[in-house]
Amino acid sequence: PHTPPGRAEAVEAVGADVLDVLVARGDLVAVEMDVLFERETYARMRAAVVERLRGGGRITVADVRDLFGTSRKYALGLMEHLDRIHVTRRMGDERVLARASEDGA
Repeated sequence: PHTPPGRAEAVEAVGADVLDVLVARGDLVAVEMDVLFERETYARMRAAVVERLRGGGRITVADVRDLFGTSRKYALGLMEHLDRIHVTRRMGDERVLARASEDGA
């Protein structure tokens, strides 16, 4: 679940219209244009990152890659998405929990 097919493969499998509906309904979460996670997988990954960062911890993209046994592409996509929605904040090569999201919301 941590290395899903990219957008082009998903379009090929279900069609662009169906894919758009799945994203719009929230069944799939597009963390980047080419990185889509199932809602439940995304929720578990986000919760795991937040849990790891609680109490002032730090995490790198390599840590996330290893935590989920995925590739850098997916780990980086997830972390950049979490930065954009203010769950994490980038500090150099590391991420910390953003103050506003310490409850994991």
